[in-house]
Amino acid sequence: MIPRTTGKLLYAGDLHIRRKNLEEIVDDAMAMPVRPNAIIQVGDFGLLWPKYTDKMDAYLHERAKNGYDIPIVTCGGNHDNWDLFYKLAGQTTDDLIELVPDSGVYYARRGSVIEIGGISHGFMGGAMSTNGHALTEGVDYWPNNEEPTQAELRDFFDKVLDEKPDTIVTHEAPRSIHFDRRGRNSNKTVRMLDDMFWNWQGFGYKPKRWYFGHHHQLKKWKVGGTRFFGCGLHGEYWERV
Repeated sequence: MIPRTTGKLLYAGDLHIRRKNLEEIVDDAMAMPVRPNAIIQVGDFGLLWPKYTDKMDAYLHERAKNGYDIPIVTCGGNHDNWDLFYKLAGQTTDDLIELVPDSGVYYARRGSVIEIGGISHGFMGGAMSTNGHALTEGVDYWPNNEEPTQAELRDFFDKVLDEKPDTIVTHEAPRSIHFDRRGRNSNKTVRMLDDMFWNWQGFGYKPKRWYFGHHHQLKKWKVGGTRFFGCGLHGEYWERV
């Protein structure tokens, strides 16, 4: 269950199937004088694939069997099983979809606005893979759904403008956060996230914070009055009290 009351949060970076890194984050959180209400993970979790994720999947089932103290929420990245995420999301109207029953590990539906730890968050997972040529569709690559559709992004624009969440959580970053990746500036997700960010301001709204992954840099920026937080590789995280 996700606490709605005000409390500490962690925002963790790409895990890429590494159970050891996830366990380290949870152990860190459990040892903190003030335990976080939740861990928000910015995609590329790497779980519930047909192959390769058996250790991570076992961890989820252990949480379900033995109980857990801190829930985990992922927005999903390009290296996640989007076919499964969409299937599970289609079975409920909830915006938080528990990926293994009773595990306390949730997928935040694309385009949702959810209050976690007393803070409203807008979630939009997914990004374009740059290494698709080296992957196998349906095994470690789900290209049909890895990026949000234009309709999902347009609906997200409207929902965020209506509900004005404090914080945005995405896998990719807007184009105004510069990274030297071939073809990035022409990518539709990158461009539309950037257009949304600046157009929201024209309507009098700007998020206080924006957390993202994908680029594996634990780094901060301030653009257009919003504080951007890049979450690092292997789950490197930010604390928020």
